[in-house]
Amino acid sequence: MIVTVERLDGTKYVLDEELGLICSDFIIDSPSPVTETSTRPGVDGYADLGTTYEGRTLYARFYLTGVNNYHYAMLRSQVFRIFDSREEFIVYTSEESRKRWRVKCAASFSVNRIAGPVGEFEVPFISKSPYAESLGTLRNDFTFREDVWAFGQNIPLGVPLSYEFTQRRFSVWNLGDTDVDGRHDYLRIYYKGASNNLTITNRTTGEVWRYNGTSNKNDTIVLDGVFSRKNGSSIFGQTNRNVMTLAVGENIFEITGTSGAFTIEFDLRFLYF
Repeated sequence: MIVTVERLDGTKYVLDEELGLICSDFIIDSPSPVTETSTRPGVDGYADLGTTYEGRTLYARFYLTGVNNYHYAMLRSQVFRIFDSREEFIVYTSEESRKRWRVKCAASFSVNRIAGPVGEFEVPFISKSPYAESLGTLRNDFTFREDVWAFGQNIPLGVPLSYEFTQRRFSVWNLGDTDVDGRHDYLRIYYKGASNNLTITNRTTGEVWRYNGTSNKNDTIVLDGVFSRKNGSSIFGQTNRNVMTLAVGENIFEITGTSGAFTIEFDLRFLYF
C-alpha cells in the first residue's frame, strides 16, 4: 500500500519504497456518534434529540529503511517534516486513492529501531470531519478515465450528470453520504450574466440566497462558502447573508432576477464515510 501526503502549499510526498517507507496498514476507525438525550420525570427512557458525529481517527503503520545509520536519521527527520501538524494536510492511500482525508497528527509518535537502519512507527491522525472528501470536484468529468473517480462513489453508470445550467429551474445531485454545507465544506456556485436582485433558491432544503444588487452580462458572481463576490470584490453586505447546503440526492433549484442569457455552475467535493 502506498500513502500520499499533500501539504496545503501543493507539495506532495509519495510514501513508498523509493522514499524508504513502506506502509503496512492504514486503519480508519468507524464514525463516533454523539447522541443528545433528554429525560422526563415519570416517563421511562429518554427523548432522542438527534445524533451527530465527532471527528474521525485514523492510523498508518510504516517501516522505515535507510541505507545506513546516517541515512536512517535523515529519513526520520524527513518523516517528522512530512507530518508537521502546525497546519492540516491531506492524506490518501492507493487502496482508496479517490477519497482523501484532511488530517493532523493526533499525538506524538516514535520511530522505533528494529535492527540497523530499519525502524517502524505508527502515526495517529485526527480529522476534524467524520467524512472523507472526493478527490475529484464537479469540474472533473464523471469518467473513470480522469482517474479521480472510482466505483463505490455512487456515480451512476451511463447516466449523464451536469452541474452547469442555463435554465432557471434545474436539479443538482449530491452523490455523497451526507449534506454538503457551505459553512464548512467546499462548495462554490458561479453565476455569469446580467441580473437584478438575483435570488437562488434550493427548494429541497428551503434555503434562499439573495443579492440586492445588479450584474452585467460579463460579470461573474461567486458564492464561495460563506463569502459572496462579484468579479473578485466582496458583495457579502449586499446579500441576505445566507449560505447554501446540498442535501443528499436530488436538490431542486430555482433562480429569479436573471436578465437575458446566463450560466450557473456548481463545484464541490462529495463527502463519504
